[in-house]
Amino acid sequence: YGFFGYFGNMWNLMDWTNFALYGYLYMGYQDTRAALDTYYCSEICNRIGFHDPWQVTEANTRTKQTIALITTIQWLKMIKFVNIFVPKFSLATSVLSHGLADLAMFTIFFIFTIFAFGQMFFIQLGFLSESFVAQWDSAFSLFRALFGDFDIDEIMDNSSGYLNTLLFLGYLFVAIFVMLSMFLAILAEGQVAVRSDEQELKEVDDEYNEYGALHQ
Repeated sequence: YGFFGYFGNMWNLMDWTNFALYGYLYMGYQDTRAALDTYYCSEICNRIGFHDPWQVTEANTRTKQTIALITTIQWLKMIKFVNIFVPKFSLATSVLSHGLADLAMFTIFFIFTIFAFGQMFFIQLGFLSESFVAQWDSAFSLFRALFGDFDIDEIMDNSSGYLNTLLFLGYLFVAIFVMLSMFLAILAEGQVAVRSDEQELKEVDDEYNEYGALHQ
């Protein structure tokens, strides 16, 4: 399928993501063992009994986080095998796979939009509001606003007029109505293509049944 065709398949991306995480897990495991082997009790530890094993805690926390990601991806990968036995289950994954390239470009554009508006509110309200005190905090606050978690009163209380409030409402309009409509349009286009492929397969193969093993 070529380089782009191969990595255009989300299942292949999940596999290689897991491979990379396994390597990172091995490094974290080695760091944890090294931190345990180099346990050192300082003078304050010997006299008072207080010891802060931050190296062990940090390495162990990083290792557990990696294991959590690996197991999650592995469980999601089970969906692929379920789809083989029951093709009816493959609608969601087939739609996502069909629109993977478009969704990737949309994600880049969406992140760029979040960053642009985040920088604006960081400059406008960063010295007044904790939610926009830094570029990252500002972008994260705008991302939370997509799910209805925002405090419009905080913006109004820290503004001399209604300009910042109007700008924030403008961001919500762009992000929710415009960007969300584009996202749904990509998924709808992918679903239409998947349904069309299923119909063609049914016309070519009379024995094809979308319920697979359940039909038996």
